[in-house]
Amino acid sequence: MKGDFSRIRYAPEKHYTRVLKQQGRVDLDSDWNEQSLIFDRLDRKKAIDIIGRCGVPKKGGGFKILANTFLNDVVFPTAANGWAVGNDGNIIFTDDGGNTW
Repeated sequence: MKGDFSRIRYAPEKHYTRVLKQQGRVDLDSDWNEQSLIFDRLDRKKAIDIIGRCGVPKKGGGFKILANTFLNDVVFPTAANGWAVGNDGNIIFTDDGGNTW
């Protein structure tokens, strides 16, 4: 990402969990950026711990897409990405404008 950043001091190998503000010290963009990167890393690690790396059950695949399902609504937030919601909680996704779901 391009931008005018004073510095990026984030070092994941140090395992920091927060950035503390100090009284009388000027707030810098690097402090804010480091805290954002720490939060992002912690969120990702938490998701891997809770969900796992693949995000589906070991048996059964987690869900089944039915070819003859009735669709209640279709939405495309972007030209390529779209979601369709059908009966019985069926949700399907496309990332190529609807050519494949």
